[in-house]
Amino acid sequence: MSQEFKHFFCFILFLVFVFYTQGQNYVDKEYYLIDSLELDKLSEIDKVLIDSCLTIYHTAKHDTIKAKAINNIVEESWDDNVWPKYNKWLNSFVKRKIGVFPNHRNNEKIKSAEQHEFLKIFASTQSNFGYHNYIKGGYQKAIKNYNEGLRISLNIKDTINIATTYNNIALVYSDKGNFTKALTMYIKAFELLKIIGNKNVINATLINLGHLYHQQEDFKNALDYYSKSLNISREINEKHEEAISLNNIGLVYLETKDTLKAVEYFNKAVSIQEKIGDKNALVTSINNIAIIYRIQQKNEEALAYYLNSLKLSQSINYLQGKAEAFNGIASVHKNKGELKKAKKYALKSLHFSKKLSALLILERLLCC
Repeated sequence: MSQEFKHFFCFILFLVFVFYTQGQNYVDKEYYLIDSLELDKLSEIDKVLIDSCLTIYHTAKHDTIKAKAINNIVEESWDDNVWPKYNKWLNSFVKRKIGVFPNHRNNEKIKSAEQHEFLKIFASTQSNFGYHNYIKGGYQKAIKNYNEGLRISLNIKDTINIATTYNNIALVYSDKGNFTKALTMYIKAFELLKIIGNKNVINATLINLGHLYHQQEDFKNALDYYSKSLNISREINEKHEEAISLNNIGLVYLETKDTLKAVEYFNKAVSIQEKIGDKNALVTSINNIAIIYRIQQKNEEALAYYLNSLKLSQSINYLQGKAEAFNGIASVHKNKGELKKAKKYALKSLHFSKKLSALLILERLLCC
């Protein structure tokens, strides 16, 4: 996923059930397994996904099937109020199951298919913790989570997860401005991808390489990698990655002053992100549209988009989204000559940027 992506181990579930939510707010933990899940705030897609997976979980006789059912919720949902909670539950569940297999820490031979499956899912949950920490700005925690997942994946020789984790680690280094380490990790991933041929992981790597070149203002190579990723995303029907590629292509056009093409690609990304409920990515696309209006001195339109982005970021506690929205709002007030307001919002943006410890965001703030 640009970069940000969870793992790809999932199976398709087609069971559809009707939800009766009248008068209901929080769900029954005994059935739903987790606390503080509000049905009336879920998309219809997530409602069907959760209920179908939980039906399998509660009727399955084998623990591996139960784990796979919950893992499917984690992998298929993009709602930050859903998948992180199920990922935490799943991590505890499989951790208890692999407790009877102490040799997994000593690189000894894996004794059974069941043990292998639990370790595979456990590694995936660790990487998902890494992704969650990454989008919240916890880069060091993310690296630690990814390395724990990588250690297990190397032990069980799970090549796809190994390549995916190299990609994830590279993305963190890239966002911290350490392009040398990022490129080293991408090369490791590509060496494995030559063997695997898995289009999902190849697609994620193409997005990330585009991102790396983009950060270095090599727009030609960035656009080339993003376009290749867009084609693969559509080929394998990966909507999340398709939207990311569209948004990233829009950014290249924005930075090369082609605002008409930029807004076209941003709006295409927004349309997909709204449908699949990918709120973090939606925040980014909305912010990007606001940037175009701000550049065009259409201050009221820009402010409306920034406020929409800020509201969404606050609803999901997305620190990077808050930082960028406040920065945009400050820039609009600066354009309008309202310097007192501009300073107020710039300080709020700086506050969240410091929380993120994101070098590239701080760089943008200093340059505005």
